[in-house]
Amino acid sequence: MIGPGGYDILKAIDETGSISGAARRLGMSYRFVWNYIDKMDAPFPSCLRP
Repeated sequence: MIGPGGYDILKAIDETGSISGAARRLGMSYRFVWNYIDKMDAPFPSCLRP
C-alpha cells in the first residue's frame, strides 16, 4: 500500500507525463521523486519500468 504522498507523486507523473513535470508541480526535486519511485519499484522491478 502506498501513502498519500506516493499517490500524489504517481498521479502527478500520470497527469504531466514525466517525473520532472511531476516534481515541478509538487514542489519537489527531481532526485527526490526519482528516488521515491525507485524505492516503490524495488519489490516489483517489472511493474513500473517499461
